[in-house]
Amino acid sequence: MGKIKPKQLTRGVKLLPEHIYDPLVGSMDQIVSGSLLSSQMEEPRAPSTIYLNIPDFDADQKEVTVPLVLPLPQEYFGLSQSDFTLPRYRLETIGLSFDTRAEPAAITAKRRNPAAGKDIASGMLNVDSAQLLSLKLTILEREIKTGATLQNDTLEYNTVFTKTFDPGLFTGASARANPVTLNVEDVQFSHEKVYMVLLEAPEFNWMYEAKQLALVNLTISLKISSVLMRHDSVTTNDQNYPPGFKPPGWPGDTSFPQDPNNITPAPDNAIIAAEVAGEYTPVQSAIELIDDKVRDKLKAGFNKYSEPPRNPLSSFVENDSGWCVMAVPCWGNLGTSVDSTAKADGLPGVRNPVDGTFRAPFHRAVIPIEHPMVIHHVVAAYNWSDDSVSTTAKRPSSPTYGQNLAMEVGVAISGCGKGDSVGYQQVAMGAFKPDGNDASLFSSHILRFIDESSQKTHNWDLHSIPIIGAGTSGNPTPETRLNGVGYIAQGCPFYIGQSRSGDAKYHDSDTRSLVATLAGAATQTSRTDGAENILEVRWKINYPGDASPAQQSFGDIFAVGGAGTTLIGRYGCWVYIIGKKILC
Repeated sequence: MGKIKPKQLTRGVKLLPEHIYDPLVGSMDQIVSGSLLSSQMEEPRAPSTIYLNIPDFDADQKEVTVPLVLPLPQEYFGLSQSDFTLPRYRLETIGLSFDTRAEPAAITAKRRNPAAGKDIASGMLNVDSAQLLSLKLTILEREIKTGATLQNDTLEYNTVFTKTFDPGLFTGASARANPVTLNVEDVQFSHEKVYMVLLEAPEFNWMYEAKQLALVNLTISLKISSVLMRHDSVTTNDQNYPPGFKPPGWPGDTSFPQDPNNITPAPDNAIIAAEVAGEYTPVQSAIELIDDKVRDKLKAGFNKYSEPPRNPLSSFVENDSGWCVMAVPCWGNLGTSVDSTAKADGLPGVRNPVDGTFRAPFHRAVIPIEHPMVIHHVVAAYNWSDDSVSTTAKRPSSPTYGQNLAMEVGVAISGCGKGDSVGYQQVAMGAFKPDGNDASLFSSHILRFIDESSQKTHNWDLHSIPIIGAGTSGNPTPETRLNGVGYIAQGCPFYIGQSRSGDAKYHDSDTRSLVATLAGAATQTSRTDGAENILEVRWKINYPGDASPAQQSFGDIFAVGGAGTTLIGRYGCWVYIIGKKILC
């Protein structure tokens, strides 16, 4: 953008139009054309906070790990890291919080031994053990890879951040910091790495009942930032995308000239500062036009109803989107690893109380849609860590048993009953066999913790859950070819956002681009008709029989697999919804 400032002119030199109008025209031209760059903005980066919630952390397993991956947007996916145009992710702050009932005390864990009878100490305040709340938070990194060379301990990971929190932060008599937030410097994340967020409570001693403590509703927050990126559009075949142009009847901004050159006076005309002139815009009026736009904030992106800004163009800013990661916990509130027939067949909803038959259990999470987002990737982090220190954890499948076992993960949008609409539109869907050989697996991690008394392993597999549309590559017209890119074959990015219509002052943002069908080869209009209000995530554990689609008991998986076979690990699994959050 041209800079409006007085020039150092020699005394007596005639003031020419280019001394005044060139910077004015340059500034106005960038605003009108919507080409303001990130480098010209006061804050060229966009923040996003990742919340990792572990509801039931206690001394039975006094460390918790959560894997995290930050893939590139689809338009950058597969490009070299050396490409200077690739977005960079930076860790800005890190936070930690848990419930102490606003008291300088710890919380005792619940007893899990039914034979011990009622435990009146479970969940109670424990002031004497408050000094044991010494917590160590670490972020490890390593390359994305799979294979047999993954029997690694923490020494084989690079440490990018570590901090030990003193108990006094949480238990001070007069001042306490819970939640506690730390500013982080010089920590960047790469799309080529997997990051392991690790929290340890080394003073939690599971051998002494009096010291069995819990961190209730433990939450770790990571605030990351990315360079502002260009928003997606219908022209890139994004699915369910609203119209990003000004439709007929859309109220325009007539105070701002469509052609910035109209403000320049004709040759030989005098430069007028503030008087009204019919031929061109005076200097003061031109400066005021620019000031008004900047003072009212330069509009960009969509509002909460998926409508572009109310001006003649869709955006003043060229890059108006930031990278966003939503971490959805699944199966995290079980309080134990699912490593036996009793635990697996006892999962919520498995047994029909009427006839005793089995049903596939599933975890369901419902997220309200507050602001627009374009989903580029969905990743499922599968946890098969065993609680035991005496056995080595095993995946719940092998060539000789459990071949029908499948983890089915889906993401969908719905109107949630508003406007009498209860239809669901699938966004991403995938099923993987948890045997370590599935095609969707793109990274595995076996992380060992060894101390003077025991060894614990944390086992994670990362699977790509494809966005629908991967099978549309053979369609006859470009607008119906919705095949995108990712860790595995998947569809183009998928827009989610509320809308409104029915009046000239609205944008009719419920008119959306085509989406793929569930079969994947054809296209259709969205089943939500652009009226989505919720995002829903489901994780289903499906185990049909060899000759029947009916759900079976999980018993043979553990009977054949033996000790250490784990269906769901302690502290559960995660589904990451990753994409662009559009400025509102």
